[in-house]
Amino acid sequence: MDSIKQTVINASTTFYSTQDQEQRRSAEQWLNDFKKSVNAWYVSDQILHTDQNEQVLFFAAQTIRNKIQNSFHELSVESHESLKNSLIQHLEKLSTSKYSTVQTQINIALSDLIMLMNTWQAPLPEIIQKFNKPEQMGTLIDFLTILPEEISNKRLKLGQNRRDQLRSLFSNSSPFLIKYLEQSLAQISLLACEENQSKIKSIYKCYSSWIECKLIDTNLIINSQLYIYLFRILSEPKTDLDLHDVVTTCLINILLLFPFNARIDVSFFFYFFIFTTEIF
Repeated sequence: MDSIKQTVINASTTFYSTQDQEQRRSAEQWLNDFKKSVNAWYVSDQILHTDQNEQVLFFAAQTIRNKIQNSFHELSVESHESLKNSLIQHLEKLSTSKYSTVQTQINIALSDLIMLMNTWQAPLPEIIQKFNKPEQMGTLIDFLTILPEEISNKRLKLGQNRRDQLRSLFSNSSPFLIKYLEQSLAQISLLACEENQSKIKSIYKCYSSWIECKLIDTNLIINSQLYIYLFRILSEPKTDLDLHDVVTTCLINILLLFPFNARIDVSFFFYFFIFTTEIF
């Protein structure tokens, strides 16, 4: 198996770096055949435990993501738990790296595993508890942003009953999400520096993702500190333009949760809140 692993490393390095088109096509063909093999599960996982360059790790992470989406049936039920633990380990390792492309692939892979792994009863509280460290805030929030979007991923072989079950599972766990995002927001000063505004932006992207997927009850939304702080951001003249756009999108997603006839009243409330905040 070590020889296969080394061949994968060599082929993926060639594919991403060579200028020779013939070598690139040959490497691509070999890698495509490898992706279809059962060995791809184990070998890709082993590569992710190494310190290869970003391109090699990206290929390994992408392969595991594709295998989960298209070939999950190849795994025995008994192996699901070890795959889960391995993906969490990879995400922990990546939290200290700058390989965002690799991290995104692992985020999708872990999210899709949650969708397909019926025995994982409380994934959200478990993941939040596992990564609830200040230095892992960015990693966790990126994962939580992607997670709800995968419910509607058509590549996953899920019936409507399972998708409905997942929506219920995530909705019931949304208080854990709100609590974590509120705690994260409380650690950040709005105007302290550009990096902090970037962190706030990621928090509201995550919040907006869950709202757009209709996984948070409206009462929970409007009673959260995230909702109140949203207006402060919009009324602050020094708010970064990108952050302003993200928060505005979040506000629109909240508005869309209300029945059509109620939206005019709600929009006037939004306007009044922002206007009075600017004055006082």
